[in-house]
Amino acid sequence: ASGEVTFCEGGNVILSGNVGGTWSTGAVTPTITVTTAGDYFVTNANGCGSVVSNHIIVTVNPLPIASVITASGDITFCEGNSVILSGNINGTWSTGATTPTITITTSGDYFVTNTNGCGSVSSNHITVIVNPLPIAITGIDASICFGSSIEIGTSSIVGHTYLWTPATGLSSTTISNPIANPIETTTYMLTETITATGCQMSNSVTVTVNPLPVASIISAGGATTFCANENVLLSGNVDGVWSNGLTTPSITVNTTGDYFVTNANGCGSLTSNHILVTVNPIPEAITGIDANICFGDIVTLGASSVLGNTYLWSPTAGLSSSTISNPVALTSVTTTYTLTETITATGCQNSNSVTVLVNTNPSITLQPTNETICIGNSAHFTVEVTGSGLTYQWRNGTVNLTDGGNISGATTSTLTINPVDISDAALNYNVVVAGTCSLKETSMNVYLVVNTSPSITIEPIDQTVCEVGGSASFWVNAIGTGLTYQWRNGNANITDGGNISGANTAMLTISPVNISDVDSDYNVVVSGTCFPTITSLDAALSICNTTEVAISKEANNVVSFFPNPFKTSINIVINETSQNKEYVLRIYNILGEKVFDTTVTKQLTTLEIGSLPQGTYIYRVIDNNKVIQTGKLITQK
Repeated sequence: ASGEVTFCEGGNVILSGNVGGTWSTGAVTPTITVTTAGDYFVTNANGCGSVVSNHIIVTVNPLPIASVITASGDITFCEGNSVILSGNINGTWSTGATTPTITITTSGDYFVTNTNGCGSVSSNHITVIVNPLPIAITGIDASICFGSSIEIGTSSIVGHTYLWTPATGLSSTTISNPIANPIETTTYMLTETITATGCQMSNSVTVTVNPLPVASIISAGGATTFCANENVLLSGNVDGVWSNGLTTPSITVNTTGDYFVTNANGCGSLTSNHILVTVNPIPEAITGIDANICFGDIVTLGASSVLGNTYLWSPTAGLSSSTISNPVALTSVTTTYTLTETITATGCQNSNSVTVLVNTNPSITLQPTNETICIGNSAHFTVEVTGSGLTYQWRNGTVNLTDGGNISGATTSTLTINPVDISDAALNYNVVVAGTCSLKETSMNVYLVVNTSPSITIEPIDQTVCEVGGSASFWVNAIGTGLTYQWRNGNANITDGGNISGANTAMLTISPVNISDVDSDYNVVVSGTCFPTITSLDAALSICNTTEVAISKEANNVVSFFPNPFKTSINIVINETSQNKEYVLRIYNILGEKVFDTTVTKQLTTLEIGSLPQGTYIYRVIDNNKVIQTGKLITQK
């Protein structure tokens, strides 16, 4: 090929090289000029056969085809309308759009450009003309008072026409700026047209018509001349303001004045009818201040009289006069007096009251009573008194008592001593009662007896009688109130009789002493008026020849101890009647502390326990972890 084998429609290429052959087009020339697309080659043939040359593919590209565009309607129209242009086939609109159609709203020259590799062509042109709209200026919304007018719209433009609707209240419907005088709120619509193009625009404006104020009509609900302690109701205000500044439909008036209502709005103000109110003063009705007097005293009430006024007091009891301004009161009981004062000219009156409090002298109606109290408890002396403005002062004799320590209520009707001490005992507690009036009254003297609890100062001691038939005495010394005694052997009360005397006294006497009287736990329970009850320490009674005694005393026990009391050693005998021959023996001091522990296996065992201090001990005999016998052992040095 002599050039490009791909070219645009209208071009060509020369193919050469045929030597004695036939081109695929049928030509036999050495060269051919190709203008159409195809597969080009040469066939060489002779009697021996044929061969084909190389192939050359020629491509011919078409030229671009211009679109033909059309308008769907008028291409001259008013602003706000549009026209559709169509006919674009694979081209680009002058607006840059590539759609088959476009909608036009603005003036301009519109066409389509079709382009490919072989060039570009333009479609036919369509010129669109968009005429402007008028502004149709109505002005801003306005408010006017009823009966007023206002200009709406603006100056006219040459070549334009105007039409207002509705026509009601307008000076003209066909000018640009008519005068509006509607009787009610109205919205006016203006349509403005440009004559040359027929283009038009509409806008609206609202003229609000405000009503003129309407005056209220007020009236009084009663007389408009009255006394200062009365009033009158004025009513009739409709959306106005009273002359006193209130806006309520009605007002209650109790002061002199000219009363009316002002109704106002943006269109002015109007005043209602006037009502004159006259308030006459009331008298003071001076009673004076409340008075305190003692029984039998007098007091003057009220004040000087005012000319032209009358006076009336009630009740009349105790008054020197009930019709003067300042009577003298002499009353035996507290009384509240009411004064009514009247101004004769107007009939206006006023009332006030005053109380005359009649104070009575102190009078004791219930005297305090004597008190007998255990130490540590609480004692109370109370007095009941009638009278006015009472005060109290408790005393011990003539010495005033004050609150503090165990004393409270020293200046009240009840004196409390808590806790009571022995030092508080006295014969002359009394109270002095004073009151509003000058007379004082003193109660009778009362006593305070303080009982003490029992307390043992000397404990009973052990007693030893050297022979049967002798005499033994246990003695205790105790202090306290109302003491009583009860001697005991262990926990068993002892009573007088036989060889016993003084079982309920401070001294117990056993005479004559028998072997059966020997024991280690004689004690006495001391009681009294006050708690607590106390019990003395145990004391022992023994006989010098103790062996026989101990054996006899314990003859019925599993184990017997002798001598008891003992000094250095003690014998332990397992009784023949016992079924067991092995026991545990434990000895404790009076504090409960174990001091000795052994096992007894022989019928007779002697224990050397002289190292134990002198005193009383408790023993326990244990068989198979069970205590089967207990008692007391006494060692003497």
